Amino acid sequence: MQAVIQEFCSRYAISSIWLTDGLGVNDRDRIRNVDIRFIGKLDDASGETSVKFKLKGREADLCSSITTIFADGRIDAAGLVQDQELEVARFFSAINTRVAKIHHEQSIQSIKFLGSTFSINQKIRFTVTADDGGKLTIILDHEDGPQTVVMSSSGLLDGLYDGSIQLDE
Repeated sequence: MQAVIQEFCSRYAISSIWLTDGLGVNDRDRIRNVDIRFIGKLDDASGETSVKFKLKGREADLCSSITTIFADGRIDAAGLVQDQELEVARFFSAINTRVAKIHHEQSIQSIKFLGSTFSINQKIRFTVTADDGGKLTIILDHEDGPQTVVMSSSGLLDGLYDGSIQLDE
C-alpha cells in the first residue's frame, strides 16, 4: 500500500491529503471534505498550495475512517481500518480524474510566458519576447526566417489548456 500512496502522491506532487467529515446542504447528507496539499507551490509560508473539494454520496464513504494520507505512505486513521489498501485504492480511483485536472491547471498557471518557447501542434515553434498587458509579442520560427506577431495571453492559455500549444523545455 505504501508504494501505491507514494506513486499517486509523486505523480501529482502531493505532500498530504486531509479528510474530514461534514454535512451537506440539508444537514442529512454526509459529505467528506478533501484538502490536498501540493509540494513546490509557493502560495503560502509553508511552500505548499492546497485545493479543497467535497465528496458526497458513495464517494463520501470512501476512506471514511482515514483522516490523513502522507506522501511517504503513512496514514492516520480515526479507529480501526479493515482493509486500508482497498480503501485507499478506491479513494484514489474516485479522485484521480479531478486531481489530474487540478495538477494540469496548476502546471499551466505556473508557466512564465516571457522568454519561454512553445510549439503549436508540435510543428510551429515560437518564443514570447514581450508582454504588454496581456498582448504578447512572439517570434515565430518560420522556414523563411523569424516572423514577429502579436498574440493574446488568453489565446496562449487556451491553447495550453486544450493541448494544441505545448511548452518546449
